[in-house]
Amino acid sequence: MKRSTLAIVASATLTCAAALVWVACEAPLTPGYLLNGARVLAIQSDPVDLVPDGSVTLQALLYLPPGAPAPTYQWSWCAAVGTTLQCSVDAGRLTQILDQDGAVVGVNIDYSLGSNAQAVFPYPVDPSILQSACVRVLLEAGADTGEDAGEPTLEGDAGPPVVGTGGLTCNGTSWTVYVLLTVGVGDVTLQATRSLTAYLAPPDAANTNPSIVGLSPFTDGGSGSDAGPLADPGDQADGSVVEPAVGTEGDAGIVLAAQIPLTATDLYNVTPFGATEEGDASEGGVYESLTLSWYVQGGLLEHATTTMPSIRLGTPQDWGSLLVNQWAPPSGQGSSSFILVVRDNRGGVGWLQLPAQLPLP
Repeated sequence: MKRSTLAIVASATLTCAAALVWVACEAPLTPGYLLNGARVLAIQSDPVDLVPDGSVTLQALLYLPPGAPAPTYQWSWCAAVGTTLQCSVDAGRLTQILDQDGAVVGVNIDYSLGSNAQAVFPYPVDPSILQSACVRVLLEAGADTGEDAGEPTLEGDAGPPVVGTGGLTCNGTSWTVYVLLTVGVGDVTLQATRSLTAYLAPPDAANTNPSIVGLSPFTDGGSGSDAGPLADPGDQADGSVVEPAVGTEGDAGIVLAAQIPLTATDLYNVTPFGATEEGDASEGGVYESLTLSWYVQGGLLEHATTTMPSIRLGTPQDWGSLLVNQWAPPSGQGSSSFILVVRDNRGGVGWLQLPAQLPLP
C-alpha cells in the first residue's frame, strides 16, 4: 500500500516537473487585451484632420496600473517615420525640401508640440508651400495625376499615398504627417505614433471622431443622453432594441454589447485619385468602417477586436459583428475595468473607460 502511494506521489512529482519545464519553455503570451502594465492605447486628434488655417488638439488614452506614478508627456510631429517608427526627416531637412532655394517666406519648421497631457498642433506652413512641394514629390515618384489615375479602394477617400523625397507622403490633395508621443511612467518609457492627414484645401466630406457611450449590461441600454439613436446588435435597421442575449451566459462567458451611436460612421464620397471634386453622395456615398478594440483588467475575452466593414450607401450595416463580445470574468466577486477603443478608417478615434461590478444583478 505504501509503495503504491509513494509511486503515485513520485509519478505526480515527475508530471509536475515536466509541466514546469513545459511552462518555462512554451508558456503562452499574455493576451494583448489584458491590462497588466502601463500602456498607450490610442491617440486622438480633434478635429480628426488638419486643414488650412486650422489646428488639432491631441490627447492620449493612457492606461496606468493602480499605484503607478504620475506620467510625463513629450509630444512632437514629423513628416516621415522609418521602420522603427522614429522620425526619418528632421526639421532642418524638411525646411530644405519645402524651400529649396531659401526664397520662400514663412518656412520655419519646429517639430516640438510641448510636454502637457494635451498638445495643440497647428497647420505647419502656408498650404501653397505644401502644394508646391507636393507637386515635386508626385513628379519624383512618377505618379499618374491625370484622369486615368484610377479609383481607390472602398477604404480610402483620396486615393493611394505616394511616397517621394525622403519618404514624404503626398497624394495630390493632402500630406500624411505623424504625431509622436513619449510617455514616462516612473522608470518605464512608452512610445506611440499615429498618422495625421494635412489637407491642402478643406475637404467637402465631414470627418468626425466616433464615440462609445456605454457597455451593456454594465451601463444603461438607453439612448445615451445626447448620443442619439444607438446601433443595435440584433437589428441592422435601427438602434431601438437591445439584443435579448446581452447580459446572459453565452458559450464563452457573459454576452456584452458596446453602445455606439449610429452616427459613429460618417458618410463620405470615394473619388478618383487626383480628382478635386466630390461626387453625388447618393451615387458614391460610403459609410466608414469601424474597428473596436477591447481591453479588460481580468478574465478572458472571446475577441480582442471586432469590426464592421465599409459599405456603400443603401447597403445594411452589420452592427452585430462590431458590437457583441463575450467575457469570462475572473472567479469571485469584485470589480474589473473595461476600456473600449473605436477607430474608423479615416483616422477617427474614440474611447470609453468604465468599471464592471460582479456579480451581475
